[in-house]
Amino acid sequence: MKLTSNDLHTSTAWSLFLILATMLVPKSPDESVVIILLVTYMLTVLTRQLNLTSRLILWLVLATVYVTCFYESPTTFIIGSLLGAVLGSQLLRLSHHTKWLLILPIIGAMTLLSFNRSTDIRQYLRQDPVATGYGTDGQMFISAYYRLVKSGNYYPSFRDAHVENLYFYNYVPQTVWAWRPATIFYIWKWITFGQGELIWWWSLVMAIGMSISGVVLAEHFLPQKFSHLALLTSYLLLPMVVDIHSNEIVTMMEWWAVALFTIGITCYISGKKRLALPFLIISCLTRELMIFTFGFLFVAAWLVKRVEFKRFAAVMVAFATFAVFHISQALQAMGQPFALSRVRGKWHPFGLDLPLITTSYGSRLYFGSRIHLFWLFWLLILLFVLVKPSWNKLVVGSLVLISPLAFLVVGIPPSFHFGLLYTPLMVLLVPATYSVFVHLGTWSTRVKKTFQP
Repeated sequence: MKLTSNDLHTSTAWSLFLILATMLVPKSPDESVVIILLVTYMLTVLTRQLNLTSRLILWLVLATVYVTCFYESPTTFIIGSLLGAVLGSQLLRLSHHTKWLLILPIIGAMTLLSFNRSTDIRQYLRQDPVATGYGTDGQMFISAYYRLVKSGNYYPSFRDAHVENLYFYNYVPQTVWAWRPATIFYIWKWITFGQGELIWWWSLVMAIGMSISGVVLAEHFLPQKFSHLALLTSYLLLPMVVDIHSNEIVTMMEWWAVALFTIGITCYISGKKRLALPFLIISCLTRELMIFTFGFLFVAAWLVKRVEFKRFAAVMVAFATFAVFHISQALQAMGQPFALSRVRGKWHPFGLDLPLITTSYGSRLYFGSRIHLFWLFWLLILLFVLVKPSWNKLVVGSLVLISPLAFLVVGIPPSFHFGLLYTPLMVLLVPATYSVFVHLGTWSTRVKKTFQP
């Protein structure tokens, strides 16, 4: 079979993209098989339109990288790749009946890898850490949850958990927004029945929902001919989900807020706007920083005179009502009168160093590099939103472009930012990359025609 230049370029591009996307370093032989199986499965599904020569090139490139760079044994690679190819071929046949079968292997790998790496955090979630002492925000949230389960009152529970945090020992927060909103703690109490480990499982369920939502959103912005590429969104989210579920990030308010927002926005884009509203409101009440995103959408909808402005107004009203309650309860718990200095926000003490630390940290799984990929992806999606803008692009773009910046300004521990900052970006990365390359090709053609004699 003749090898064309187009085959070579296409095969190389797919190889590099899939290797880059697979940021997980196997921690055991079982994980190696799962990861190689998933990569080969994705190749089989996504390159079904390529000829046999191109597929063989892809397989050889992957084999070379995994055996020489990741030190995988040839046997492990062959077993994993054969299983992935067979699984991909079989599901492609069945996908004529329902295309959503194709996402099952990604969800399966997400669940297996997350479970395999989460033994410590699941064990930690089973009891109040006050007995052994704690010194991080995540551990403090777990303690506040268990205190809430016992007392039924959030604000005294959060105060006591904060006071016994070894990092803040015997200190009561003196600003209102240092007190995390009560919303997610009460939700945890209602859905876990006092069993802390169920927080992890519910978080995984939410991550799966977000993964499916990401595919729906990507498919919405891709041409019909290339809609199958939307599956890459779930694939790109997998490393972030595994990273989040292997440590305390499962208890971070930002993670729950972003995931709920993504699911809500997917309902909104899909036309299920009534179903979207509860997700969007809970997202905003889970982490108050999301109000920047909703405020942007509210103003944008009002300026372009869209009827949706009323829906975002409902979120703003819900947040304003909650803010009054939160401020009064927090002031009462800290035993202080109202003062503007206690209500307004403040910059993170790390200052401008925070974006540099966190966006660099996010690239640690890209072969340990210190490339600030956050900004590269962020600018790519900004370009996608600005070129041929539409209302739906603006709505989803608000999650991707504004929410992570709000998290950077106020800040959470830098070591938590890989999943939290990069997860929103992955939702639009596939259609954004496709769109930018299409326009680059168009602009290149125009330039050639301009300078041709």
